[in-house]
Amino acid sequence: MAEHEVVLLPAAFSDLDEIFDYITAENPQAAAGILEDIARSLERLGTHPRSGP
Repeated sequence: MAEHEVVLLPAAFSDLDEIFDYITAENPQAAAGILEDIARSLERLGTHPRSGP
């Protein structure tokens, strides 16, 4: 199956930074895990683009 490029806009990167900072304030380990989950989801979208909303 062909891979598709998932492109994040600068606003998305900014949102991810804010999410990370917010969660890090309460639980740094959880913040790292959530970013890993998001990265895996983005990779999956590249392989299976119809799996998203």
